[in-house]
Amino acid sequence: VYYLTCTIDGLALPNPFDVTVKPGAPNSAFCTLEGSHLSRTVAGERATFDIVSRDRFSNVVLEGPLPYSCSILGQSKIDCQILFDGKTGLHTVAFAPHTAETLTITVKLRDSPLSGCPFQCVVEAGELNVAKSTAVGPGLDAVSIVDIPTTFVIRAFDSFGNLRTSGGDTFVVSYSGPETISANVHDNKDGTYSVMAKPSQTGDFTIDVLGGPVTHPQPISGSPFGLLVLPDLNKWAQYELEKRAKTEIKKVKQRLTQVRDVYVSLKREVLALPAEIGTLNRALEGKLREQEATVKLAKEMYRKEIMERRRLHNLIQELRGNIRVFCRVRPLENDEELPLITFPHADELTLLNPDTIKFDEFGYNEAAIRHAHRDEGVPIPSGIESKRFAFDRVLVPVSSQIEVFDAVEPLITSVLDGYNVCVFAYGQTGSGKTHTMVGPNEDPGICSRSITQLFHVAREERGADWRYEFSVALLEIYNEQIRDLLAKEAEMGRILDVKQVSQGTGRGATVEVPGLTQVPITHGTTEEVLSIFAAGMASRAIGCTNLNEHSSRSHCVFTVLIEGVNLTTGIKAHGKLHLVDLAGSERVGKSQSTGMRLVEAQHINKSLAALGNVISSLVSKNTHIPYRDSKLTYLLKDSLGGDSKTLMFCNINPLNYWESLSSLQFASRVRAVELGPAKTHVEVHQD
Repeated sequence: VYYLTCTIDGLALPNPFDVTVKPGAPNSAFCTLEGSHLSRTVAGERATFDIVSRDRFSNVVLEGPLPYSCSILGQSKIDCQILFDGKTGLHTVAFAPHTAETLTITVKLRDSPLSGCPFQCVVEAGELNVAKSTAVGPGLDAVSIVDIPTTFVIRAFDSFGNLRTSGGDTFVVSYSGPETISANVHDNKDGTYSVMAKPSQTGDFTIDVLGGPVTHPQPISGSPFGLLVLPDLNKWAQYELEKRAKTEIKKVKQRLTQVRDVYVSLKREVLALPAEIGTLNRALEGKLREQEATVKLAKEMYRKEIMERRRLHNLIQELRGNIRVFCRVRPLENDEELPLITFPHADELTLLNPDTIKFDEFGYNEAAIRHAHRDEGVPIPSGIESKRFAFDRVLVPVSSQIEVFDAVEPLITSVLDGYNVCVFAYGQTGSGKTHTMVGPNEDPGICSRSITQLFHVAREERGADWRYEFSVALLEIYNEQIRDLLAKEAEMGRILDVKQVSQGTGRGATVEVPGLTQVPITHGTTEEVLSIFAAGMASRAIGCTNLNEHSSRSHCVFTVLIEGVNLTTGIKAHGKLHLVDLAGSERVGKSQSTGMRLVEAQHINKSLAALGNVISSLVSKNTHIPYRDSKLTYLLKDSLGGDSKTLMFCNINPLNYWESLSSLQFASRVRAVELGPAKTHVEVHQD
């Protein structure tokens, strides 16, 4: 407090006044810590120290409370309180540690540590707690020999289990039994006390260990202890053996009891098993029946959905007149592996690029895959992705000949209603075209099954109202020449050609081969037709190439002509069924054809190229369609661009990338051709 006097020219002004100077803001660098517990304290007791707040001139700041924080860390964090005394201006930190350890203490004002922080405080053990003190060692509850010292160690603890390392506690140990012995107790100054006694007589002794004030000693934990003193080592050894035997017998009895309990429990469970198994079986059978019913219902719904989708699709196709395209992937032979075709969804397939196939998809490394599918001279770029295609029907390798025919049967039998129908098989050589159309005797293809089904429908289903007459023709286009495979031997050399001829009044023009042998079916049996068909097929041109041992070297067309009369109305129906087995497309360099095989391959590829040009023109809706570029396209003119129902089988070899890709792309273009609605060829009888 300052007393101020103001003067003017040496003259003091009246009314002097006092000015009080207060401390500045507290500064962490000048604040100090005071107290007896800053460096040492006792476990279990309340420890405190004071924070003296000072400004930067070391003036004591009495205002508060101030934002002090304190962190006390030992084996774990210790909670503390900071209390403010408004009279003294001191902040008191209070804490109560329980573990004897060294604490690290940091006091901060706001976020700034005070001078001297962090600092360490040693927590010493608290007062002796006799009840928590223990004794360990070979001389307790043991066996000894006469005149041999027995020893053990007393461990002194406080109430919190801290070892009293400072020592200075009082313990009294006495042996009572055949004789009374006062044992020697030595303070080790580390919280432990060594005890030693030497019994001179044999027998059982009781060892009492007492601690605490002399006036009120208390037994430590576990006291009293026992000791058996034996006369010599032999007795000791015998005793140890008996003791061990008793211990082992006790353990065995305990194990037997446990085994018996387990046995009883297991027996109870085994007896209950039949009932539980029966219950589980009944529940499982019920669940299985439910699952089977659900699966059956789902399959039925899926089948109906697929059938409805196909029905609607076929209806749209008929209205638009699109050429229907079925794709059939032939199965692998015994020595073939690594197919390039997968089937992600119904009526869809994916053509895989071998370089994109991963190791774990087929269990082979990429080098083996590329080797197995390498096209000579035409490498497959690694950047090409797999291709997905969708068709009216996709027949997987396991599809049977029956499944194949069931898919085309409605189209085949519509011939009896007066429609012209054409089914032709397209694909690379060795892809299964002839197997699909002709097939072996034990598993016939579409040709044989078509005849059987037409006869069945004509007789069994329409025999009461209709009378049908059947005739068949069989030709091949070999090196751009038409050969009549049913002609008599004397007529085999005739030159035939495709002509567009009139069908009569009101029936328009159609494409035919004048002079082609048409054999009437007199007995109306499948065997009769198959006999005629087999005789003609025996003359078909086939040959061996590097790609196919029995390669068809010509386009084969089997035609069934039907004339039907309704016995009630007199309506006449004229139907024609073309079943075409095209020669296989092939690359000359890969098939290694030479000589006549080379000439055949060139004619085959030329006619198939012409077929591709016709398809492209039809898709583009060009005004001119080049049917006359080959005998094949001219013969199929009515089927490709007329009022017929047409279906193409795209046969695929699942091992060849480029050939399969070419066939699938061609089939996709064919599927886009719109012929317009098919028309029946009927004549109405007028009186």
